[in-house]
Amino acid sequence: MDYKKEYEKWLESSVLDEASKEELLNIKDDEEEKEYRFSTLMDFGTAGLRGIMGAGINMMNVYTIKHTTYSLGKVILDLGDDAKSKGVVISFDPRNHSREFALTAALILCALGIRTYLFDDIRPTPELSFAIRELKAISGINITASHNTKEYNGYKVYWEDGAQMPPDMADKVHENMKDTDVLSDIDTMDKDIALNKGLLNIIGENIDNAYVERVLNESEYKKYTKKYCDDFKLVYTPFHGCGYKLVPLVLRKIGLKNLILVESQMLLDGNFPTVKSPNPENAEGFCEAIKAAKKNHADLIIGTDPDCDRVGVMAKNKNGEYETITGNQIGALILNYIIKSKKGKGEFEENFAVTKSIVTTNIVDEICKKIM
Repeated sequence: MDYKKEYEKWLESSVLDEASKEELLNIKDDEEEKEYRFSTLMDFGTAGLRGIMGAGINMMNVYTIKHTTYSLGKVILDLGDDAKSKGVVISFDPRNHSREFALTAALILCALGIRTYLFDDIRPTPELSFAIRELKAISGINITASHNTKEYNGYKVYWEDGAQMPPDMADKVHENMKDTDVLSDIDTMDKDIALNKGLLNIIGENIDNAYVERVLNESEYKKYTKKYCDDFKLVYTPFHGCGYKLVPLVLRKIGLKNLILVESQMLLDGNFPTVKSPNPENAEGFCEAIKAAKKNHADLIIGTDPDCDRVGVMAKNKNGEYETITGNQIGALILNYIIKSKKGKGEFEENFAVTKSIVTTNIVDEICKKIM
């Protein structure tokens, strides 16, 4: 693709808004930047799209959102009226432009006659997966760049099972994207018209309640929870993201009495002002949480990333310092819990199996040998 021609085409387009034109004019002498923005389309895969926000075909902006959503919509239409009626659930995180991108996507789908369920505010990614299954939707879209820095945004697509889009469907979306120009004058629909026609449905508290109830029902060993909840001290931070509401709610509902919130990071802010990177796997993001933990003599620190699908945990070691529990260690603890929980509830079947990737710790094998 000739990036220079693509750049000029965008500048001359009647579709492009003035702010985007001004942004592009500001880079007219920066060949490296123009090449980055216009040499190739964003690559759509099973994880959707992710990129830096800005004008261009290789950037996250309202035009690439429209282009991708239209391409996804065509895939859904090809599946027939049942898929069209099942609809698509859309959520978003607190990043800059996420709310705008989510509404844009919803109204593109509505214009195609596809029923759409749009969350009224930011929600955790796992709740989107739950909502897809709860509402029996065909697909879901999440506007998020997960744990990336503030410059990024993304477009994740999920399928009717609540998992990320399968490869064959992702390939169809990608092919549709190649067949349609990013700056095509794609039809949209007025929000009020979409609401009146029943194509756009705003969802929120009802899904929250059902989701929280399901999460609480997954909890086993309630007697142990009650035993330790009075004295156990836990610090939580959502890193300015989607966990700010439901994570504390669930922790309090299970009976946790001493929940310490990192107040400076409870504020929703797509610029993530208190951390270099909102990734809970990086210990440097926990500076504020460690201060709160030391002040309150907390036993554990938990942090979630902006879309609340990634968790970091720190625990006090024998020297009284807070130490990161690795992903492999967390996974091993959760696996141990799941197996024992299923056994305790009589749900453990003879053909029960555990699958792990080649890079996963071998402690998984030892846990399975010991308790399965």
